[in-house]
Amino acid sequence: MPVGCRPPNAKAERECTMLESLRSGAQSWIARLLLGGIILSFALWGIADYFLAEKLPKVAEVDGEPITGRAFVEAYERQLASLRAVMGGKFSREEARKLGLAEQTLQTLINRAVLRAEAERLGLAVPEVAIAAAVHADPRFQSAGHFDPGQYRLAVRALGYATPTDFENALKTDLLINQIEALMQRSAWVGEKELQAALREAYEKRVFAAVVFDPETMPAPKIAPEEARRWYEEHKADYTAPAKVRLAWVEIDPAKIAEALEPSDEDLKRLYEEQKARFTEPEARHIEDWFIEAKDPIAKKAARATLEKALAAIKSGKRSFKDAAGKSLVDLGWVKKGEIDPAIEKAAWSLAPGEVSEVIEGASGLHLIRVVEARPARLRPFKEVKDELVRLWRETQAADEAADLADRLDDALGRLDHLAEAAKEVGIAAQTLGPVPVKEAMLDPRFADAALRRVIAQAQPGDPIEIAQTEDGRFVAVEILERIPPKPLPYDAVADRVIADLAAHKRHEAARARAQEALANAKGRAADEVAKEQGAAFYESSPVRRSGEGARAAWLVPAVLDKGFAAAEGAWIPEVVDTPLGPAIVQVRKVHAPSEEELAAHRDEMKKDLLRSEGAARFARWLAAARARHEIEIHDEVLAQLAR
Repeated sequence: MPVGCRPPNAKAERECTMLESLRSGAQSWIARLLLGGIILSFALWGIADYFLAEKLPKVAEVDGEPITGRAFVEAYERQLASLRAVMGGKFSREEARKLGLAEQTLQTLINRAVLRAEAERLGLAVPEVAIAAAVHADPRFQSAGHFDPGQYRLAVRALGYATPTDFENALKTDLLINQIEALMQRSAWVGEKELQAALREAYEKRVFAAVVFDPETMPAPKIAPEEARRWYEEHKADYTAPAKVRLAWVEIDPAKIAEALEPSDEDLKRLYEEQKARFTEPEARHIEDWFIEAKDPIAKKAARATLEKALAAIKSGKRSFKDAAGKSLVDLGWVKKGEIDPAIEKAAWSLAPGEVSEVIEGASGLHLIRVVEARPARLRPFKEVKDELVRLWRETQAADEAADLADRLDDALGRLDHLAEAAKEVGIAAQTLGPVPVKEAMLDPRFADAALRRVIAQAQPGDPIEIAQTEDGRFVAVEILERIPPKPLPYDAVADRVIADLAAHKRHEAARARAQEALANAKGRAADEVAKEQGAAFYESSPVRRSGEGARAAWLVPAVLDKGFAAAEGAWIPEVVDTPLGPAIVQVRKVHAPSEEELAAHRDEMKKDLLRSEGAARFARWLAAARARHEIEIHDEVLAQLAR
């Protein structure tokens, strides 16, 4: 059942059945057991505008079951939106065609259909209560820490699903896939030889030396006017006025709503009764602690002897606890359960005020404690917490009113074409911005939420308008009214930039040529000697790992690490490497093999990583075999048509 669904008729009511079971059973042991071992791995693809495209032809079939054109178009658009979000909205459909995005999307849909069939064959299933519990537990669908049906509906649309049912079906498939992957993972095996090789490769460290040729030290090149104009024509895309955007936006801010709300005494008293647990101060102990740090057995034995001798003197009345502890005494103040070492807590709650414990072994040493005073649990009176109740009531009421207003705005957006029209219908005002550069709009703090920045970066006029809930609790909707593409600037307006860019390019090429010449003559020589001869900068790294750990120098770019760990000690990387400091030639100065202690310390972690990798490889092989058991038919002409 779609969570938070409000069925208008009997058919819709039947559709809503699943999450009604959630409300009564989401906290059952079955749900907790299932969810405890499941990792949600489904992708958040984006937004599609094809929810009514039911009549599109089928693009493929698996065992006669169709993969509809609607399903393909929605998935393709989500993938496209995801790539645009990563690349700042600059990813075109032509680039998608070059990458084969349509074919990749279809193969993913086919794989998911095969996996559902295989899960059924293997007897794997995900109970509806587990899906419902996963939805309820997802913070994206919550307000004030609790599941919110209205927020769920909004969020599901923002994730690119036409209905909550579509989202829940996708979630069910993801949970089934997780079960199959878990089965593959449990069958994975890693040999000792493979494990040792991986450990030595991962934890070996190397010291590199670099000879860097700074382009700024190269002679200033002469730039002919025709050269500058040719550079401008070849790089015209670098000399453009920025793309601009004009947008409308609406903000529903619970904090502003709260300012106008005023509770009655009856409201506050009712809330006080509902929230008594919140205003109950738990039992506490005022504790003094005499602690001696001791981690190894010898130190622990000595510490215990010291404390036991002192304890005997305290019990006999010869010394007080404070005198015996001296400067080692620490006053922990008032502490509650869950705030201190469990061993100390257990002892403290077994003592009466004034009593001293036996010697306690804690996480990092030994303790003697004394309970100075005990304070029972206390319900704070109404008058004492009235200000807190007012704030809580306002926050709760404002959050509910904001969510309801956002829900009504969402309904209006489903019927009306523009944000301003929908906002007017529900009684709020839409604001406009721009035209302003897209980057400037994305940096506006009012649109700091990632979902809003994606809209500003990639949405087009006429796209569906989604309402996003920001991290600070606001509901914000943005409509793109106009996009003004970047326009090439005339040469005369950017001539100085063009000449400077071309000069920098020529300096870099000159530095690279010097580096190439130096590398050709560097064999058998030390890097510092080559740097001195060339009048170039010399750098030496601290020991770094293949992963880049320890690589703090700007010139230690990934290419240096990739090629440097493939070269022998004393050898030069066989090509010039471009770095932020300039073209560089790099020598492997020293190789440090990992110690046996280091290998042992990371053995378990590495084995887990290898098992995960082997499990993934087994899953890929199993999926290939599973696909061979099913009849798969792809309608290429439909795919080509839909991916245009």
